Parts: sequence; C-alpha cells; structure tokens
Amino acid sequence: DTEVPLSTTQLNSFFDLAAQQGRYFPALLGLSSLSGLAVAWWTYVRLSSGNGQGLGPLREFRFNDHLVWLFLTGLALIVLGAGEGWTSAGSNAVVFMGGLYALRGAAVLLFINGGVTGLGILFLVIGMLLLPPVLILGALVVGVGDTWLDLRSKAVAIASDES
Repeated sequence: DTEVPLSTTQLNSFFDLAAQQGRYFPALLGLSSLSGLAVAWWTYVRLSSGNGQGLGPLREFRFNDHLVWLFLTGLALIVLGAGEGWTSAGSNAVVFMGGLYALRGAAVLLFINGGVTGLGILFLVIGMLLLPPVLILGALVVGVGDTWLDLRSKAVAIASDES
C-alpha cells in the first residue's frame, strides 16, 4: 500500500468544504427533518387506513404565502451584513426557504406541464448532472413567483376560458 500525501492546497480545500457544510447545517437539518416528517406521516396514513394518499401529489404542493417574508428577511440580512451571526441566520433562512420554494416551483412546473414523462425524467436527470444550480435557481424563481402570481389558479382559469 502506497499512500499519496495530500498537498496543502487539497487539505485546505477539504477544510473549506467542511466549514461550508457546517455553516448551513441548521437549514439542511430543517429540510431533512421536514422530509422525514413527511415520510413518517405518509407511512402512518398508509398503515393506519391503507390509503396511499397521506401526502397530496407534488403538483399540489404549496405552503403559506406569508413565509416569503422569511425568505426576503434572510436575503436582507445577507445583503446588509449586520454581523457574522445575522449573516449566518440570514443565509440559513435563505437556504431553508429556498429549498421549499424550489420544491414549490417544481410543483408549479408539474402542474402546468400536466405531469412528467419518461423522456422528461431523462432530461431532468441529465440537467441535474450538468447544470444543477441553474435548474434549482429556476425552480426557486418559479416558486417565489407563484407566491405573488398564483400561477396554478391562472392556468386553471385560462384552461376553463378556452373550453
């Protein structure tokens, strides 16, 4: 066994990566806890009543529109840079709410598209391999836009007017 020593640059980049992960730990813990609660609720409903609809379809995912102020407050704390603690709190609020808004944006896109096909899944996987920040940021913008524009209700109204 021959060990390859790490250079100082590589070692510093590993430490920087660990620091980045630690900086957003509260937000990532919140998102993973929320995901775990969703799975636990779905399992409870599935086992207690035999109904697989413990959670609604993703295309109907939404949450209280007033939570956009938590996202905007986080952005303001980052931009103002009122100190290390406030900036950290703001970045965690943006990461947490950004994850929820990206999921809401994906729900809007699924609703407007009418579902997803096998080819759509293939394009999504390829896109997430090549350009994940672009796709996630796009879904986040659509999710935040849905807060004010209520895109799904407008799509239903447009579809009913055409009928």
